[in-house]
Amino acid sequence: MEELVKKLYDNPDEFNYDAVKEIRKNKGKINSYLLAELDKNITNYNNEEGFSIFVDYALFLLAEFKEKKTFPLILKLLSIPNLEHKDIGDGIMEKLFSIIVSVFDGDFEGLNAIIENKNIDYTIRSRVIETYTYFYNKAKIINKKDLIAYLRKIIDLYEYDDDIYDAILTIIINTRLIEMIPDVQKMFENEAIDYFVRGGYPEFIDYLFDYEDDLDDFDVIDNVEDNMAWWYCFKKDKNERGLDEEKFKNVLKTDLKKFILHDLENHVVDYSDVGRNAPCPCGSGKKYKKCCLNNVSKNLPYQKYINESLRNYPKKNNNKDELDFYTVYDAERIAIDTLMYKALKEKHIPMYIKRDILKEHKNDFANLDKAYQLIKELVQKRNIKTIDEYDEKVSIHFSLYSFFKYYTDLIIEKINNENKDYLENLKEIISYFYTTFIVDEEWEYLYLDRINHYYLFTKKYKEAIEFFESKLNNKKIKYDVCNYLFNLYSLVYKYGEWLNKMNDIIDNEKDKKLKCELTNLKRRCLEDEEYEYE
Repeated sequence: MEELVKKLYDNPDEFNYDAVKEIRKNKGKINSYLLAELDKNITNYNNEEGFSIFVDYALFLLAEFKEKKTFPLILKLLSIPNLEHKDIGDGIMEKLFSIIVSVFDGDFEGLNAIIENKNIDYTIRSRVIETYTYFYNKAKIINKKDLIAYLRKIIDLYEYDDDIYDAILTIIINTRLIEMIPDVQKMFENEAIDYFVRGGYPEFIDYLFDYEDDLDDFDVIDNVEDNMAWWYCFKKDKNERGLDEEKFKNVLKTDLKKFILHDLENHVVDYSDVGRNAPCPCGSGKKYKKCCLNNVSKNLPYQKYINESLRNYPKKNNNKDELDFYTVYDAERIAIDTLMYKALKEKHIPMYIKRDILKEHKNDFANLDKAYQLIKELVQKRNIKTIDEYDEKVSIHFSLYSFFKYYTDLIIEKINNENKDYLENLKEIISYFYTTFIVDEEWEYLYLDRINHYYLFTKKYKEAIEFFESKLNNKKIKYDVCNYLFNLYSLVYKYGEWLNKMNDIIDNEKDKKLKCELTNLKRRCLEDEEYEYE
């Protein structure tokens, strides 16, 4: 048996089919030899030399054999000081989840010790914690209550400062832990999630309620060849799987060109020069005025991509055993959320597609304006007092702050385009938010910015100064207040008086750090003034 085990060290450049076949025939008898040799490799690990190919064979074979005595050795391997995921190798790391669940012996304490050890490579910890998906979904050896409790323990342990949160998010999606939506909100608020892993919070909601998506529900190892034989390192000719770079570039260039032309020919229709009585470019055979003229969606050449972006909105679930989006959230919330989704959802539109931003914004504004009316009705009906309370009881994909920011952005855009009629809209929504909700100081800078815009548009500079000076006692927003005030002073007072006004505020400031920041702000204001004068 020992000699057979030693054969796994042979021919490192080619998958050892013969040795694997012989070892499989001796399953059970040879397990102890594999375990002993694996233990020796782990004990004698040298960072400079790394692991031999035997470790890969042993882990996958023992996983195929479901040998539970392997699990303590895996814990020992993962606990090697200063071990990085790259030291273990891509092959094992890719299947670490499956190897662990194949040999797991029930030692959750040992498993959790790896997850909770901040000195262990975060990629290793992430792969380990994801085994909870299997234990909950398939093995069913942990219940929902315990899973939620443990995930919340890890969330608190790492204080939103570790890449393991991406793995936690994946588990919540794959186990559909709807109860943890508030926890995920906090993870995003604390910027603990990498946007490039799953997108933002709206994408998380889409994933959570996407019943058509195949979940990342990794399984056990059943066959060594399926998991190892295709590895690049086993090719005799290392260039066998290599690419002819020039050929690849030419193919890519040709195919990309074909793709873009196909898209342009089949999906992008320019309606800008079409006469009312001309045949409709959509190909219906009707006159333009009788077909697409009044149909906004068909007037947008990029509508195909907008539709694709909005297609992810959660659909009804026919599986009665799973919680449905439309049972979790009531119809009033969904009505508002649907309108926000159309306007606020990120739309992946290729750069080469002809767009009409003004038309896009017009549609967005129409949707958000409808949402605003529904928001006011629901706030009054449910007697909501704060924005946090609103987000907790009403928001689904997007916070009320996100709505307020983009809605007012669109209003400001309309005003900048010489449409002064929207000044009252801006005033009304600012007034509504200020009088209806208790504004969180963390977000008050957004309201200050919108108020400043209103005063500048109406040229009510003295009224603006009076408003912002009333806010000077609030230390948390004082810098933002002064940013607007210093500019307003320059519009009302002569240079010397403007300078004295700024100096008075700075001289009376006792906080040294803030005083320094205000001094720098004053210097930038003066530099800007000199630049404009020149």
